[in-house]
Amino acid sequence: MENTVEIRHVTHAYRPPHGPLPVLNDLSLAIPTGAFCAVVGPSDCGKSTLTRLIAGLMKPDQGQVFLHGEPVRGPRNTVGMAFQNPVLLEWRSILDNVILPLEIVAPHMPRRDREARARELLALVGLEGFESKRPSELSGGMRQRASLCRAIVHKPEVLILDEPFGALDAFTREDLWQTMHALRREEPFTTLLITHDLRESIFLADDVVVLSGRPATAQYRMHVPGGTGRVLDDLYTPESAERLNVLRHQIQIAQGRATSKYVADAELDRARMGNLRDLFQGIASVSVGGAIPVAQKIFVNGVDMLNLAVTVDGVSQNNRIFHHVSANAFDPGLMKFVRVDAGIAAADAGPNALAGAVVMETVGASDILRDGAAIGGNARLSYADNGRTFSRSLTLAGQHQGLEWLGYLKSATGDDYKVGGGAVLAGTAADLHSSLGKLAYKSDQGHRVELSGQRMRDDTLRRSRANIGDVIGGRPYTPLRRYDTTRDTVALTYRNTQAEGIRDPTLSIGRSRVTIGVDQPDFARIDRSLGRSQNRNGKIENRFHLSDRDTVTVGIDRYSRSSTYSDEATPGLTETARNTGIYAQARLEPTQTISTSFGLRQDWQDFTGVDGTALDVSGASGNAAVAWQATETLRLRAGVSTVFGGIVLEDNFIFDTFSTYEGLRAARSRNATLGFDYDAGALRVDGGLFATDVDDARNVVRGVAQNFDFDSRGFNLGATHDWQQGFLRASYSKSRVWVNGATASSFAAQDYGTPLGGVLALEVQHNPAGSAFTFGGSVQAAQRYTHTGAEGELPLPGYGVVDLFVEYVPPQQPDVTIRAEVANLLDKRYSDRATYGADFDSISPLFEPGRTVSLTASMRF
Repeated sequence: MENTVEIRHVTHAYRPPHGPLPVLNDLSLAIPTGAFCAVVGPSDCGKSTLTRLIAGLMKPDQGQVFLHGEPVRGPRNTVGMAFQNPVLLEWRSILDNVILPLEIVAPHMPRRDREARARELLALVGLEGFESKRPSELSGGMRQRASLCRAIVHKPEVLILDEPFGALDAFTREDLWQTMHALRREEPFTTLLITHDLRESIFLADDVVVLSGRPATAQYRMHVPGGTGRVLDDLYTPESAERLNVLRHQIQIAQGRATSKYVADAELDRARMGNLRDLFQGIASVSVGGAIPVAQKIFVNGVDMLNLAVTVDGVSQNNRIFHHVSANAFDPGLMKFVRVDAGIAAADAGPNALAGAVVMETVGASDILRDGAAIGGNARLSYADNGRTFSRSLTLAGQHQGLEWLGYLKSATGDDYKVGGGAVLAGTAADLHSSLGKLAYKSDQGHRVELSGQRMRDDTLRRSRANIGDVIGGRPYTPLRRYDTTRDTVALTYRNTQAEGIRDPTLSIGRSRVTIGVDQPDFARIDRSLGRSQNRNGKIENRFHLSDRDTVTVGIDRYSRSSTYSDEATPGLTETARNTGIYAQARLEPTQTISTSFGLRQDWQDFTGVDGTALDVSGASGNAAVAWQATETLRLRAGVSTVFGGIVLEDNFIFDTFSTYEGLRAARSRNATLGFDYDAGALRVDGGLFATDVDDARNVVRGVAQNFDFDSRGFNLGATHDWQQGFLRASYSKSRVWVNGATASSFAAQDYGTPLGGVLALEVQHNPAGSAFTFGGSVQAAQRYTHTGAEGELPLPGYGVVDLFVEYVPPQQPDVTIRAEVANLLDKRYSDRATYGADFDSISPLFEPGRTVSLTASMRF
C-alpha cells in the first residue's frame, strides 16, 4: 500500500537562548494513503512538533518528511489542520469561514462552487441552517464542527488534528468522534491525530503510535481493526479494555524510571547466541566476570548480584550453592526484557534487596508471531572458530482462540578454547543446553493465566575450581573434574489484561532450583559432592491506577528457601529461611517536570541452621527516588533506601565445617544515588555517584558464623552521540569496595563484591545510507588497579580488547540477518576485571578466549 506520509530518521531540536532543546530523535513513521493514525505519548514529548514538520511549517535538523514520495520543503496547501481552539474569524459568517481556504488555494474557483462545497460539508456535520451565523452565536462543539469543515473543504492530501476535541465536554467530544467517522466515509483522507485521550485514539484511529519521552522516537505501534464502522459501544468491549491497558503500560515505559537502566532491544538481540557478558555489555554499572557460563558472576556497582532481588518472570532467583560457580545463570536467547535498578530497589521488587534489583522477563508467543499470524518462529545458527563452538536455537510459537504456546530449544557444544597467545585452556568447552516452554490462555474478559518452565544444563569437565584457571603451589589436585549443573524455573502467573482503575490484580507463584554435582577425585571418601538450592515463592498484589501516569502498588509476598549439601560421608545438611513481606510502592508525577517513586515494606523471617538453630528476625525497608527536569536538556535524579536483608543462606559446599550460629545477626543496607542526564538530541551524557553500605553481612570463619561490614562506592559516566545511520557510545565506571573499613581483595569481598577500579566500554555502529550492511565494533578496557587490600598480593593489570563486526540483511530477504564478528581482535591474554583471583600470585585467573571469529545467521518465519 502506498504511503501518503513518510517520516524518515527525523531528529529535531529547538534552540532557545539558554541552549538547545532536543525534541525528536531518529523518528521514523509511515501513514498509508487513506489511513487514520493517532499519536500519543508523555507530555511535552514532541507530538505537536511532529505536526509542524509534516505541514512544512518547520524543517527538521536531520532526516526528511515526504508527502506522496516528495520531500516537504515548505508549507503545503495540500495539508489541512484543525486545532484545539477552532480559531474562526468573528467578522465572517460560518459559511465564509469554511470557504476561506478555497479563496487562498483556488482563487479562480467560482463563488457558487465554493459555497456549494462548503454547504455540502456543513450539512454533513449537522450545521445546515447555521451558514449565516457568526462564530460567537454557536456552541463550542458547533464551532469545532465548522473548523473541521474548513480543514477539509479544499480536499487536502493530509488532515492534521492537534487535540481538536480536548477542550470539549465528554458528550460533545463523543458526538464529534462519530462525526469524524461520518466525514471519513464521505470524504476519504489521510489523517494524523495528536491526542492525550487514549479512548479517543482507539475509537478514531486505524493505528496508534506511542512516542517515547523527549527526545521522542516511535516506541510502539498498535493496529486497531474496525475502521469507520465503530460505534461508541465498541469502547466498552473486552478488546478495547485490553488495548487501553497496553497503551497505558507503554506510556509508563515512555516516562521511564528515575534510577533504572534497561538492556536495549538491539543488545538483547545481538546477545541471543552469546552469554551474560554480551547481555550486559551496554550497561556501565554492570560487570560480568568468569569466561564460561557456569562460572560467570554478575556485579552491579561493584556488588555481587547475590545481594540484589533477582526475578525471572516474577520468580525469585539467587540460589546460592558453591562459591566457584554462578548463583545466577541465564540464557540471553530467552530474554524479552531486562531492567537493572542499581542501588535503589522498589518495595515491590521483592524482599532482601540489599543493593537493588534485576527484573527479567522471557519471550512469549506475541513477541515471536507476526501480526495476525497463527504460527511462527525463528531459528539461529552460530559457529565460532576458537573452540569450534557450534550453537543453534529454534523458537516456535502459536495462538488460537485465546490459547498461546511457545517452545524454545538451544544447544551450544564445542572444544576447549585458546586464550590470547594460543594456549589451550582445558575445561572451557561449551556444553550448554537450555529450553523454555510456555502455555497461556486469555479469556474474552481479559483474564490471562500463563504457565512457563525453563531449564539450563551444563554437564562436562571443568577446571577443578570452575572459576579459577589454576592454583599455584599448595597440595596437588586433579586439574579437571566433572561439574553437572542444572537450573530450572517454573512460574504460574495471573493478571487481567483489561484491568483499569483501582482494580488491577496480579498473582504469581513459582519455584527456582539449582542442583550441582561435583566429582571429588581427590577425596575418595566423598566421591561426589551434591548441592541443592531451592526457592519457592509467590506474591499477590494490586495496582491502583490513579491516572494514566500515577499508580500505587500494594501486595504481600512470601518465600521458602532451602539449601542442602550431601556426599558419601555426609548424609545431608540443610539451612532454611522463610520470609513473609507486605509492601506498598507509589509512582507519581506531581508536575510535568517531576517524577517520584517511594515505598515501604515490612518483612518477617524465620531462619534454621544446619544444627537446628532457629532465629526469628524482622525489619522494615524504605525507598525514595525523584527525577527533576531542571531545564529542557538537563534532568537531575536522586534516590535513597534502607533495606532489611535478613539472614542469607550460606554456600552449602561448606556446611560440613559449621560449628555455631551464635551471635549471627540480620543484615541491613543503606543506599544512595545522585545523578544527571543531559540530552541535547544527537549528544546525550549521563553520570551518577553511588554508595552501598551493608552492615552485618554474613560470613563464616573456621566454622563460626560471623558478621562483617561491606561498602561499595564509585561513579558512572556515559555519553552517546547519534547520527542518522549510527551511533558512538562510551561508558566509564569506577568503583572501590571495603570490608570492615579497609579496601578489600576479591577473596575478602567474596559473595558481596569485587574490586573493579576503572572500566571503560566503547561501542560504535554505522549503517551507510542505502546499504544492507551495518558495520561496528567495541573496545573493552580496564585501568590498572592497586587498591586490593592487605590480602591482595598483586595489582590488577590493565587491558584493552577490540571487537569488530559486520551485519548483513539481504534486501530481498528482510527476515534474514547474517553477522560476522571478530572478538579479541588483537588476541590479548587477559581475564575480565570482575573475574576472581587476579590479585593473588598464587592464582592463575580464568582467562577469556583469545581471537575468535564467528558467523551467525538468523531467520524469522
